[in-house]
Amino acid sequence: MKLKILVFDSHRQLPRGYWRRLAAFYKEIKSPSMPLYTAEYVQEAYERYEEEYSVSSFDLLALWRGKLIGIMRILRHPDDRGKWYFCEVNTLPFYQRRGVASALYEKAISLVQGYLHAEVIFAAVDEKNAPSRRLHQSFGFVDTKQAPEFANFAFAPTETMYAKKLFTTCPMQEDAAWTDVLKNLFKAYEDDARRAGRLPALTEQYLLENRESVSLIFCGSRAVGFSARDTDQKEIRYLQDKT
Repeated sequence: MKLKILVFDSHRQLPRGYWRRLAAFYKEIKSPSMPLYTAEYVQEAYERYEEEYSVSSFDLLALWRGKLIGIMRILRHPDDRGKWYFCEVNTLPFYQRRGVASALYEKAISLVQGYLHAEVIFAAVDEKNAPSRRLHQSFGFVDTKQAPEFANFAFAPTETMYAKKLFTTCPMQEDAAWTDVLKNLFKAYEDDARRAGRLPALTEQYLLENRESVSLIFCGSRAVGFSARDTDQKEIRYLQDKT
């Protein structure tokens, strides 16, 4: 029997028909690992496994009328799934200063944000490379003023590490666990305000009674802050980790 064996390094770009066929396969073998035999459930499960265990890098290619004009690479840290690294960003000379690197970065950031545990993106930037500094700053990267460090990579002495924290905001849920998280965050907010010599703008009771105006802020899968509106509808935003 001569078989055609397909190998995929990522499930995220596979066509809809693939998931339907895979769901039908699991249904026929009555797999206990797939309690639901729908394409949506199987796709979600596979992408969750990929996020947890398999994905380690992506290559992004920028094409213009079929011509490869730019590339970049995304790497996930081998020992910390919350840390990602952008590198090897290059554009053909004729196409530089035309938004190619920006388009690659926009896609790359969106891709990394799709991973639940992604907390921070790093990039090594040469201090003499003004266009690179401007590119990273335009996407919210901050110069850490520290020497680059990622896995076992070697860096030039003129490079510094830029970092971008990935924050997402989720409306407050009617859930005891979310309430406990909000209480812990409020205590940190209250302590920070008092250390700074000012009174907190909000009270815990107000937050709990007006939870429809409260959202939790996550960095990866960690809750690191909250946002809420006070009695004047002014937004109050608190972050434990502002780097």
